[in-house]
Amino acid sequence: MTVPAAEKEGPAKIKCLHIFVFAKVLSQRQCRLGIVTQWALQEFKADLFGALANPVRIRILEAIRSADELSVGEIQEAVGIGSANASQHLAILRARGVVRAARSGQTMRYSVVDARVFDLLDIARGIFEQRLASQQDALRAEDEAAPASR
Repeated sequence: MTVPAAEKEGPAKIKCLHIFVFAKVLSQRQCRLGIVTQWALQEFKADLFGALANPVRIRILEAIRSADELSVGEIQEAVGIGSANASQHLAILRARGVVRAARSGQTMRYSVVDARVFDLLDIARGIFEQRLASQQDALRAEDEAAPASR
Protein backbone atom coordinates (compact mmCIF):
# COMPACT_ATOMS: atom_id res chain seq x y z
CA MET A 1 0.00 0.00 0.00
CA THR A 2 1.44 3.35 -0.98
CA VAL A 3 1.09 6.31 1.32
CA PRO A 4 0.07 9.56 -0.38
CA ALA A 5 2.76 12.23 -0.23
CA ALA A 6 0.58 14.47 1.95
CA GLU A 7 0.34 11.80 4.66
CA LYS A 8 4.12 11.53 4.85
CA GLU A 9 4.34 15.22 5.71
CA GLY A 10 2.28 15.04 8.90
CA PRO A 11 -1.13 16.21 10.11
CA ALA A 12 -0.49 19.94 9.74
CA LYS A 13 0.37 19.55 6.04
CA ILE A 14 -2.63 17.29 5.52
CA LYS A 15 -4.96 19.83 7.15
CA CYS A 16 -3.55 22.61 4.95
CA LEU A 17 -3.99 20.38 1.90
CA HIS A 18 -7.59 19.59 2.88
CA ILE A 19 -8.41 23.28 3.34
CA PHE A 20 -6.76 24.17 0.02
CA VAL A 21 -8.53 21.38 -1.89
CA PHE A 22 -11.84 22.19 -0.21
CA ALA A 23 -11.48 25.90 -1.02
CA LYS A 24 -10.55 25.09 -4.62
CA VAL A 25 -13.61 22.85 -5.04
CA LEU A 26 -15.82 25.53 -3.53
CA SER A 27 -14.35 28.25 -5.72
CA GLN A 28 -15.09 26.18 -8.79
CA ARG A 29 -18.73 26.00 -7.67
CA GLN A 30 -20.48 29.25 -6.71
CA CYS A 31 -18.33 29.71 -3.58
CA ARG A 32 -18.53 32.96 -1.72
CA LEU A 33 -15.42 34.20 0.06
CA GLY A 34 -17.46 34.54 3.25
CA ILE A 35 -18.14 30.80 3.42
CA VAL A 36 -14.48 29.86 3.05
CA THR A 37 -13.49 32.52 5.58
CA GLN A 38 -16.14 31.30 8.01
CA TRP A 39 -14.97 27.71 7.68
CA ALA A 40 -11.33 28.73 8.06
CA LEU A 41 -12.31 30.63 11.22
CA GLN A 42 -14.15 27.58 12.53
CA GLU A 43 -11.06 25.44 11.84
CA PHE A 44 -8.92 27.98 13.70
CA LYS A 45 -11.29 27.97 16.69
CA ALA A 46 -11.31 24.17 16.78
CA ASP A 47 -7.50 24.12 16.72
CA LEU A 48 -7.27 26.74 19.46
CA PHE A 49 -9.80 25.00 21.70
CA GLY A 50 -8.08 21.69 20.93
CA ALA A 51 -4.86 23.16 22.29
CA LEU A 52 -6.74 24.18 25.43
CA ALA A 53 -8.55 20.83 25.74
CA ASN A 54 -6.09 19.28 28.17
CA PRO A 55 -5.88 20.02 31.91
CA VAL A 56 -2.07 19.91 31.88
CA ARG A 57 -1.91 22.54 29.14
CA ILE A 58 -4.35 24.70 31.13
CA ARG A 59 -2.07 24.34 34.18
CA ILE A 60 0.92 25.33 32.04
CA LEU A 61 -0.88 28.45 30.83
CA GLU A 62 -1.96 29.35 34.36
CA ALA A 63 1.65 28.95 35.53
CA ILE A 64 2.92 31.17 32.70
CA ARG A 65 0.20 33.69 33.53
CA SER A 66 1.47 34.02 37.08
CA ALA A 67 5.04 34.77 35.96
CA ASP A 68 4.74 36.20 32.40
CA GLU A 69 7.35 33.71 31.18
CA LEU A 70 8.85 30.48 32.47
CA SER A 71 11.58 28.01 31.58
CA VAL A 72 10.74 24.35 31.00
CA GLY A 73 12.16 23.53 34.44
CA GLU A 74 10.00 26.17 36.10
CA ILE A 75 6.96 24.87 34.23
CA GLN A 76 7.73 21.31 35.32
CA GLU A 77 8.00 22.41 38.93
CA ALA A 78 4.88 24.60 38.86
CA VAL A 79 2.71 22.00 37.14
CA GLY A 80 4.23 18.86 38.66
CA ILE A 81 5.10 17.06 35.42
CA GLY A 82 8.20 15.46 33.95
CA SER A 83 10.47 16.85 31.26
CA ALA A 84 9.11 14.73 28.40
CA ASN A 85 5.51 15.49 29.35
CA ALA A 86 6.23 19.23 29.57
CA SER A 87 7.98 19.19 26.20
CA GLN A 88 5.07 17.40 24.52
CA HIS A 89 2.49 19.85 25.85
CA LEU A 90 4.64 22.88 25.08
CA ALA A 91 5.14 21.60 21.53
CA ILE A 92 1.36 21.41 21.05
CA LEU A 93 0.88 24.90 22.48
CA ARG A 94 3.66 26.25 20.24
CA ALA A 95 2.34 24.50 17.12
CA ARG A 96 -1.07 26.04 17.69
CA GLY A 97 0.43 29.50 18.24
CA VAL A 98 -0.61 29.77 21.88
CA VAL A 99 2.89 30.08 23.37
CA ARG A 100 6.25 31.12 22.01
CA ALA A 101 9.76 30.22 23.08
CA ALA A 102 12.63 32.66 23.35
CA ARG A 103 16.21 31.77 24.16
CA SER A 104 17.68 33.44 27.22
CA GLY A 105 21.29 32.28 27.41
CA GLN A 106 21.09 28.49 27.36
CA THR A 107 17.49 28.42 28.60
CA MET A 108 14.30 28.49 26.58
CA ARG A 109 11.66 30.72 28.17
CA TYR A 110 7.99 30.35 27.31
CA SER A 111 5.34 33.06 27.21
CA VAL A 112 1.91 33.41 25.65
CA VAL A 113 1.61 34.85 22.16
CA ASP A 114 -1.67 36.65 22.86
CA ALA A 115 -2.71 37.44 26.43
CA ARG A 116 -6.37 37.20 25.39
CA VAL A 117 -6.01 33.45 25.85
CA PHE A 118 -6.23 34.26 29.56
CA ASP A 119 -9.61 35.91 28.90
CA LEU A 120 -10.78 32.56 27.51
CA LEU A 121 -9.57 30.83 30.67
CA ASP A 122 -11.36 33.44 32.81
CA ILE A 123 -14.59 32.93 30.85
CA ALA A 124 -14.28 29.17 31.33
CA ARG A 125 -13.75 29.73 35.07
CA GLY A 126 -16.90 31.90 35.18
CA ILE A 127 -18.92 29.22 33.40
CA PHE A 128 -17.58 26.61 35.82
CA GLU A 129 -18.39 28.73 38.88
CA GLN A 130 -21.91 29.43 37.60
CA ARG A 131 -22.50 25.74 36.91
CA LEU A 132 -21.16 24.80 40.35
CA ALA A 133 -23.41 27.38 42.05
CA SER A 134 -26.43 26.02 40.14
CA GLN A 135 -25.63 22.49 41.24
CA GLN A 136 -25.21 23.61 44.85
CA ASP A 137 -28.57 25.40 44.69
CA ALA A 138 -30.22 22.27 43.28
CA LEU A 139 -28.71 20.14 46.07
CA ARG A 140 -29.87 22.61 48.75
CA ALA A 141 -33.38 22.63 47.29
CA GLU A 142 -33.35 18.83 47.24
CA ASP A 143 -32.19 18.70 50.87
CA GLU A 144 -34.88 21.19 51.94
CA ALA A 145 -37.59 19.23 50.13
CA ALA A 146 -36.47 15.84 51.50
CA PRO A 147 -37.53 16.35 55.18
CA ALA A 148 -40.97 17.58 54.12
CA SER A 149 -41.66 14.35 52.26
CA ARG A 150 -40.65 12.09 55.20
